Amino acid sequence: MAARENRGDVLRRRSRTHDRSPNPAQAAGDVIEAGAVGVNLEDMVGRELLPLDEQLMRIRGVRACAESKNVPLVINARTDIFLAQDGDAETRLERCVERLNTYRSAGAD
Repeated sequence: MAARENRGDVLRRRSRTHDRSPNPAQAAGDVIEAGAVGVNLEDMVGRELLPLDEQLMRIRGVRACAESKNVPLVINARTDIFLAQDGDAETRLERCVERLNTYRSAGAD
């Protein structure tokens, strides 16, 4: 965090870049230090879903960062299977629920 940025500046900047950050755990650390107690993690970049393993790694990294700072951070991890129109329409709901349950197991709330 730059010395001249105030908390509001950090939160505004990170809210625009968090999901595209190459290191979401670092972004989470920035917003925690600015006073945030929750983050949103989307699983889509552009119009493509992130591979499940990559999203799980991001969730675990953010959770580990929060725990290392002793902050009970709320991680709202959502899936955009419907928005991305990923795969067969008849299986989207089932795959959505499976993906979200996996996110929960990885540390999302």
